[in-house]
Amino acid sequence: MKKLVIFCVCFINISLLFAQGERMRTVTIRGEYTVLETSSALEWRQARELAQEDAKIKAIEKVCGSRISAWEQVETSSAGETFNSLTSVQKDGEVVEFEILKEGTLKSGTRDIETIFYCEAKVTVKRGLAPDPNFVVDVTGLESVYYEGDAITFSIKPYLDCYLKLFLFADAATGYRLYPNDQEVPCMLKSREEISFPTTDYHNYIVTKDTDAPFETNRLVFVFTKDERPFYSDISSRAEIEKWMAQIPNNEKFIYSMAFDIRKR
Repeated sequence: MKKLVIFCVCFINISLLFAQGERMRTVTIRGEYTVLETSSALEWRQARELAQEDAKIKAIEKVCGSRISAWEQVETSSAGETFNSLTSVQKDGEVVEFEILKEGTLKSGTRDIETIFYCEAKVTVKRGLAPDPNFVVDVTGLESVYYEGDAITFSIKPYLDCYLKLFLFADAATGYRLYPNDQEVPCMLKSREEISFPTTDYHNYIVTKDTDAPFETNRLVFVFTKDERPFYSDISSRAEIEKWMAQIPNNEKFIYSMAFDIRKR
C-alpha cells in the first residue's frame, strides 16, 4: 500500500488587528506539506484538501488564541453501564473567508523521495459566540432499551429553522452517519413544526447487535445547525465526527445525545 506522509509548518502573519468590539480578523498563512513522490493522484488531491483544512484550523487558533471550551455528557444506560462520555472541544472561532494566494510544490531539502506542497492563503476568522439560548430542539419518542431487529423512530420539533445530522456511536472508536442517507435527503427543519423520522416509508433505522454480550450500549448524537454543514463520510471514526462537531461555532449548533441498550429478544 502506498503511504502518504504529511508534515506541516505554518508561518502566520496578522494583517488586521481587532478594533474595539470587532469580531473579525484576517491572517495570511503559508502552510507546507510533505508527501512521498510514490503517492497516488487521489492521495495528492486529499493532501491538498487536508492542507487547506489545516490552514483554517491554524488560523482559528492564531486569531482566537488558545481559548477553547469543552463540554462532556455522561449517561448511565438502563443496565447501569456508564457509556463512554461524549466530549467535544470547541475552538472559539470560524473561518468565514478563505482565499488561496499561491500554491505549488518544491523539492524536499532532506529526502529525495519527498516533495513539499505549499499553500499561501488569506483567511478571515470570526470569533465564536456563546450558545444561542433560543436555539433548542425537542427530541421525543426514543427508548432506553431496544431489541435486535427493532426500528428506531422519533420526532423532532425545533424552535429555529435548522438542519440535522444524526450519528450513531457504536463504541468508543466507531461512528456512523444515520441521517441524511441515500433515501433521506437533507432538508431544512422548520421552526415549531414537528417532523417524524424516518421521513420516508422506504428507509428504517434498524437496530443490530454485534457481539454476544448480554447487552450493548450505543449512543445517538443529534447535531442541529442553523446552516447546512455537510458531513460526507457514511462510515468514519468517532474522532472524525467529534472533530467535525468541534469546528461548528457554539452559537451555530445544538447537540442532543442519548445512550440506549441493545438486547436480544
